[in-house]
Amino acid sequence: MKRFILNFIGFIILVGLNACTDIYDPLVDTECEKRENIGVPHLPYPSYPSPYQDPSWSSDGKSIVFYRMKVTRISGAGSFFIDYDSTGIWMINADGSDMRLILKGSGYRSPDLSPDGKWLAFKFGGQIYNAPFVNGQIDTTGFVQLTSVGSNHYPAWSHDGEWIAYARSVCEGTRTCGVWIINSNGERNRFIADYGMYPTWHPFKKEILYNRRVVTEGGKVLGDSLWVFNVESNENMRFFFLTDENYDNRHMTYSLDGEKIAFSSQPEECPIQIWTINSDGTNLKQLTHEGASSEPSWSPDGRIVYVHYVSGKLDVNSGTLWVMDGDGGNQRQLTFNHGLILDP
Repeated sequence: MKRFILNFIGFIILVGLNACTDIYDPLVDTECEKRENIGVPHLPYPSYPSPYQDPSWSSDGKSIVFYRMKVTRISGAGSFFIDYDSTGIWMINADGSDMRLILKGSGYRSPDLSPDGKWLAFKFGGQIYNAPFVNGQIDTTGFVQLTSVGSNHYPAWSHDGEWIAYARSVCEGTRTCGVWIINSNGERNRFIADYGMYPTWHPFKKEILYNRRVVTEGGKVLGDSLWVFNVESNENMRFFFLTDENYDNRHMTYSLDGEKIAFSSQPEECPIQIWTINSDGTNLKQLTHEGASSEPSWSPDGRIVYVHYVSGKLDVNSGTLWVMDGDGGNQRQLTFNHGLILDP
């Protein structure tokens, strides 16, 4: 198994204002040796739903917040039924106990608890919101809408609780799509990088890691270029490039010691898997082999929560939360689809 990480500094040329991933980089070496794909090949459609999505570990390591779509029945043809009264943002203890609904509603996604555990940022209707988290529940009377234009995704708190980073995927007028940061009450909104996606904060620096898709002038995807933005110096720096047919890399997130980065990646014709790489761009490693989805999230003690999922597999255990060590060992199922009826 081989994969190349090309380190370089170069200029980028934007070749399209309406497609946020339309970036051309003439310095990318396209003559790369292809690596062997590890994983179960994609099964044909239908694509079954993933009941659990968007897990995020709390900063104290005691709990995990996530989106749960309570699916009650799935047919072999791909249709499914949802219990909307049990759908929304949920929380579970790190040991798998006391799973509870904290915010009901199918539109609430990508939850992220503030470092002090007192606020929850999330996405709703393409906008970023913040809400008080009091006594284990969301105070729905205290919602704060942070954004109002574009389509916004992936809110992520800075380690000091001052900023929330997010990605805007729709360019409207002078509002540029890409990575932004906003403070917790929405009074300060700052543009960071055009065409960036999946922002995540360094655990103890005022730096944001984000991803930019690289394509040729003809539209061929070459890979993903990872960048770091320093909030204090206002500088962007590209520090490595992920190439090969395994080009669809998403949801990068630092371990809390800053030494590793976990992310999801999809080799061509294979399921999404969870990978890690050292923060200096070395030691690329695939951790899952059966399939995964959604962004991984690190605990303070170096474990990773992720969604075990294979798109075309009718399996009661698919689309559930799992936890593993930072090296991929001790993979353990955390949530279950109890009562889910499968109709082959």
